[in-house]
Amino acid sequence: MCSARYRKENETVISRLPPTKEERSFQAFLWNRKAGTVLGRTASSWAKIGLFYIVFYAFLAGFFSLLMFVFYQTLDYHVPKYTGEESLLRNPGLSFRPEMDYVDDLRPTISYSPKYGKSFVYSIDRFLDPYIHRPSNAIDCLPVDEGLFSGSVCYFDIYNLNTTCSKDNDWGYETNSPCILLKLNKMFHWRPEPLLYLNELPEGLQQHINSLADSHGALRQNAWVWCESEEVGIEQLSPGLPISFFPYFNQEGYLAPFVFVRVLNLPVEQKVTVRCRAWASNIQHQRDNRLLGEAVIHFHLY
Repeated sequence: MCSARYRKENETVISRLPPTKEERSFQAFLWNRKAGTVLGRTASSWAKIGLFYIVFYAFLAGFFSLLMFVFYQTLDYHVPKYTGEESLLRNPGLSFRPEMDYVDDLRPTISYSPKYGKSFVYSIDRFLDPYIHRPSNAIDCLPVDEGLFSGSVCYFDIYNLNTTCSKDNDWGYETNSPCILLKLNKMFHWRPEPLLYLNELPEGLQQHINSLADSHGALRQNAWVWCESEEVGIEQLSPGLPISFFPYFNQEGYLAPFVFVRVLNLPVEQKVTVRCRAWASNIQHQRDNRLLGEAVIHFHLY
């Protein structure tokens, strides 16, 4: 009897009545003096949930840090993870300067006026800045060299190029005969392989190589960049990229070879398309509907 009365006196009284208006107020939510809660929780509840999240996020941070540590152990900051046959790329793409900042009908277009072509001049000048001074580790490569070794770079002399394009004439952008600079993108440990037969090349490029003093030697020593257009003439005095400048090993001061091409007599207010391709036996122009080793350039003179 006494035990039952003691238990009844010490039982917590649970109210079945709805909370009063005062208990439902925002102020009571922030601090409820009667229940001893802050934001709906007592001090012990806040301590428990705070401890849980501290342990939970500490574990997540530690697990993430461990994974990143393991991942970075697999990286080489100087050599790509996959090269050669393991790489998704089999040969580099063909890029050009000046860079284009205008798109017409979803086609990147070099649109300029001879009075306002300075932005394109600046784009070529900026690209050529590293070529002005000879790197300290540069060597004079011969056309028959077996290729670069790690740490060496070939000196590309921009002052002895066989081209009518020059900084003195603003690379043609003050006229209707602008110049474009074309190069292969850098691709680690890749070297172009020369074509064995002249008839594998476009007819115009065949005629150019046949006009050289040593056509057989030129075919063996170069990859080629050749541009064609059905609307305008094109001047290509030196379309060869010496194979001795390859491969690329991420060498300090590496200077990629390039060619200049001049588009002749652009008509005013007429869109012109120039298609350029790089040629070597190990350059694939199309794979899985993706163009490689090719650049399509649109011009608009106004």
